[in-house]
Amino acid sequence: LSIEKNTTVLFTHTSTLVLEGGLTVNGTPNEFVNFTSKDPDYRGAGIVVRGSDGADISISYARFTKLSLPLNFELDWFRNNVTVRHCLFRDINTGESAVVVAMPLGAFLGTTDKTCNFNFNNNNFINNWGSVFFENFQDNILKLNFSNNIFTNNVVYGIDKGIPSNSPVFGLFDDTERKYVSTITENSVFGNYQINASTDTIIREISFGVQGKGEKFAIPNNYFRSTDPAYISSTFDHFYQNNELPLLVSEPFL
Repeated sequence: LSIEKNTTVLFTHTSTLVLEGGLTVNGTPNEFVNFTSKDPDYRGAGIVVRGSDGADISISYARFTKLSLPLNFELDWFRNNVTVRHCLFRDINTGESAVVVAMPLGAFLGTTDKTCNFNFNNNNFINNWGSVFFENFQDNILKLNFSNNIFTNNVVYGIDKGIPSNSPVFGLFDDTERKYVSTITENSVFGNYQINASTDTIIREISFGVQGKGEKFAIPNNYFRSTDPAYISSTFDHFYQNNELPLLVSEPFL
């Protein structure tokens, strides 16, 4: 399926666009492709990727707005190459993950020739009550490059700390010596807040979260607005908020 620039794709209530093949979205800087709901009060879901026999997925210069789950890579999907770049995710207000990337088909295998090059680059994630979730930051098949993205002005409601799903970006790290470890670098993550719903006040700034049995996971060379290591660490949901979680190591930071 190819979707050309200046196209608007409208979703009716709870509807999805299910992809068992390939997808090319050909937006340009001044002529985006728009994915949105026909009625913002009764929102559509979004794009679902499933199956292991499809062609590559390339989404460039697309706006995902007022949907409930814009991108969902279901369990046991596989593509050789996935690129999501120069896209805008905005006004996703379910409180759940807006982008979900489950482990690809056969990721549990110790040896395999399959590799999915997954590039999530130069995207804006703004004004959402939601998150981006990667099922595993370490994988035998998924080679993730997550870089040059902006996450700002997103919120989560709740008073508990040490819950990775409260973060705008989170995933699992068990440190089981899988083939590929995600590259998470040169992102700007700032101005995202955990809110006390009962008093409508800010509890703290939030950025990254990690869960799993690993000891520590490195996310170097990202921008957090502050240059104070203690403050940056306080925006994470990791070991310092919950000693059952891995430690996020952010230095050196931008």
